[in-house]
Amino acid sequence: MDYYSDLQEQYLLEYELYLHEEAVYDASIGIEPDVEDEIVPFTTLEAEIEYSALSEEEVDLFLQLEEIALMDPPADIVVLDSLLNADGGRLAQQVISLSTFTLIIGNVPYTAFRLLLARKRAESKTEEFYNNNSKPRQKGDAFRHMFLSMYLKRYLGRSMASYIMHMYELYTYAKGENNPPNMFMDLHNNYIGYRSKYGYFRASTVWDLHRYWVWASRVRSYVNHSTNGVLMEDWESGKAGIYPESYPQAEAEADAINNTKYIWFTQD
Repeated sequence: MDYYSDLQEQYLLEYELYLHEEAVYDASIGIEPDVEDEIVPFTTLEAEIEYSALSEEEVDLFLQLEEIALMDPPADIVVLDSLLNADGGRLAQQVISLSTFTLIIGNVPYTAFRLLLARKRAESKTEEFYNNNSKPRQKGDAFRHMFLSMYLKRYLGRSMASYIMHMYELYTYAKGENNPPNMFMDLHNNYIGYRSKYGYFRASTVWDLHRYWVWASRVRSYVNHSTNGVLMEDWESGKAGIYPESYPQAEAEADAINNTKYIWFTQD
């Protein structure tokens, strides 16, 4: 916890400096400033129900997690195992899949729940819109990353959204599950979600303040428009080897693409 807290603090300080330098540069060339963060801290469950448009099922999940968190004395490993694996392991699958990030951001009250909710909603909308076309490298995967990153900016702020999405890529890299083209496709598309197209996806109107399903539909419309994506035809993984082979090469080729256009590289 101490290690990840220190890492988070360092990252966020450096990213805030980057945001300042970016704002100065954008102003110098006439680019409109980034949409300001709209974060409202957690106060009560009732306020969170309205703020995050929680369904009854999502409220039940919150209450289950809160019951575990507030146990006195704290739950030991036997109790946790019993609680998390109740109901066929449904709760365990939701929580353990985010255990790393719960530790990383655990010092921010209720941020972990908002992150858990973000992932559940992103996966649900990806399945609804793209079904079998959502594996890594496909358009559905691009949608998931853009929607998740814009959603996280909406509820956690741009710095935290960037931190979480970057840490996930580094986490999968450390596990040996993230080759160069996959990583830099994701990082490129994440930036579109929390920065370059955030204003379009969010559409800052009072009517859309909490309607995440409307944001998801806008991301889908953006992905489905033929002129908004760039097919990286030379990129491949799993057939004739991996190309680009190096991370710097993949980064350079991704950076060469306009940062308002998403990238993808297979329909298989």
